[in-house]
Order: sequence, then C-alpha cells, then structure tokens
Amino acid sequence: IRDRFYLALLYDSGCRNQEMLDLKLRDFVIEGNAAELHILGKGKKHRVTPISKDVADLFVRYCSIFHLHKQLDEYIFYTKRNGITTQMSSDNVARFMQKYENQIRIIKPEITHLHPHLFRHTRAMHLYMAGMPLPLVSEWLGHSQLETTSIYARATTDMKRRAAEKITNAENSVFKAERFKYENDDEVIKRLYGLA
Repeated sequence: IRDRFYLALLYDSGCRNQEMLDLKLRDFVIEGNAAELHILGKGKKHRVTPISKDVADLFVRYCSIFHLHKQLDEYIFYTKRNGITTQMSSDNVARFMQKYENQIRIIKPEITHLHPHLFRHTRAMHLYMAGMPLPLVSEWLGHSQLETTSIYARATTDMKRRAAEKITNAENSVFKAERFKYENDDEVIKRLYGLA
C-alpha cells in the first residue's frame, strides 16, 4: 500500500519528488469531504493543493497501517532500519519505481522510463488538457515563472483537432452565411487590413 499511495499522491498533487519526501502528517489535511496538501516547495514557498477523495481515502488506509500513533511531525513516507525511523530517501523511491517499471515492461516493452518527474509532467498535461488555465497549472506546480510551466503546455494532436473542429463547426464557421457579411463595408475591411 505504501508504494501505491506514494505514486497516487505523487500524481494527484503534482509534487516534486523531494517535496513528497519532505511531507509530514500535519501537511495532509482532511476536513469533512475535502482534503488538501500543504507543500513547502522550492525556495521555501508554501502552496496548498487539493487532493482527490480517492487519494484521501488511500491516505487514511495508509495511516491505519504505517502511522498508528499519528505524530503530526512524522514524515508521511519513512523507512525503518534497526528500529530507527528515518525520512524515506529518493534512492528508495527510485528502487521501487524501477521494480514496477520492470514488471510493466514484461507486458508493455515500449513503456517509457518511470521516474517521479514523469508523474508531475503527466499531471500538468492532464490539468492543462482538462481546460485549467496555464497560470493556475503553474501555481498548482509551484513554479515561480509561467515560462517554466509552458514546457508542459505542448498541444497534443487531439487538442489541435478539437480546436480545429470547434472553429470549423457549421455554427462557428465564417462561411456559414451565403455571402461574407462585411464584403461591402469599407471601414471594416480597412480595419481588417490594419489601415484604419
């Protein structure tokens, strides 16, 4: 359940790997049916990200196994060796992701290399494709500059096709009318050519 919860939260939150590893129990807040994650990001910038109900339910299940005493200052993800609890390392994450990549590769050999940033990138693309404005995606990811988020905003072929269909749809088409309605309006034609 630990690995499943880690990967689900990694995608849902769009966190950087180190941000995930730095999370403490107090950073995962559930109030009623709403859950949110308080993230301390790059440059010590704080942001709050909503978390889905499915991932919140996984968190509760995970805590019932791995955080019985619910000390709020404990790391959400930890390792225990010789009775000593420490923050989980990025090497540990790389190991379990490699394990799952190897299992998937048996069924789907063309799979791309699994790494934490892939989940972040995928979440950003899914948010953008769902219609979330780029500045909001940028805020979600904790980017200090919008240009950084623009990397995730590459249009997919499907996005281009939907946009083209939208503007060529019979109701939106400039060719809908039998005749172009501005053909005899000299003032409009001048403005269209930048002459007015």
